[in-house]
Amino acid sequence: MTGILIATHGGLAEGLLNAIELLAGKQEKIETIGLYHGDGIDAFAQEVEKTYEKLNGEDGVLVFVDILGGSPSNAVMKLMNEKDNVKAIAGVNWCAPRQVDSEKNISFSASWFYQLAVFLCCL
Repeated sequence: MTGILIATHGGLAEGLLNAIELLAGKQEKIETIGLYHGDGIDAFAQEVEKTYEKLNGEDGVLVFVDILGGSPSNAVMKLMNEKDNVKAIAGVNWCAPRQVDSEKNISFSASWFYQLAVFLCCL
């Protein structure tokens, strides 16, 4: 099962997961991380890596971030340089994580879900 991480500024990630769970019920293998005022960038990057390790399985981890080039995105790009089994999408919206989650019990890789999410984000 592909793990999903939503990493954003502030409480956006938690809010997206809350909305998904309101409509679709409790979700498995989805984690959220928010970067708040006063948080250190290095500590945030360590939390991203720790959460990746928790979610990673044979199908990998797909990460959604809010802003390309923002601190959460940069922490995820650092992780992508260090790990093989992770893909990321910038510009998260409600639709892409929800659709990926609804199909993630099918044994597809993070790369396959990455392609699906890119398609969904472009609609």
